[in-house]
Amino acid sequence: MNVALAGNVPARAGLASSAAVEIATLVLARTLRGAEVCDRELAVLGRQAEGEFAVVECGVMDQFCALMAREGHALFLDCGDLSWSPMPVPEERYRIALATPACPAPWHSRSTTCAGRSAGRR
Repeated sequence: MNVALAGNVPARAGLASSAAVEIATLVLARTLRGAEVCDRELAVLGRQAEGEFAVVECGVMDQFCALMAREGHALFLDCGDLSWSPMPVPEERYRIALATPACPAPWHSRSTTCAGRSAGRR
């Protein structure tokens, strides 16, 4: 199978472009194969691909957001049990939403989430 990808996420801008590619590829594969894999499981598979193939240890937030984000909404994500819900953000009242991941969760390595690159950005 040959696949071409196009997008407008700037390279190396810290905007989770690898997560977007992982999720787009997984959604395509799920659709083509008719697989019954839920969105939450796709996000976890994308995170595993990031760790195993891109060799980047990370949490699941980027993949989850790439899959579940909705315009005009913040995404509440509990990384402990992967429960989530979209939360409407009135445009006239808010411009920026921030989240700080709690650690560790079962699919994170403690060293990466708490003491690695993520910790240096907090």
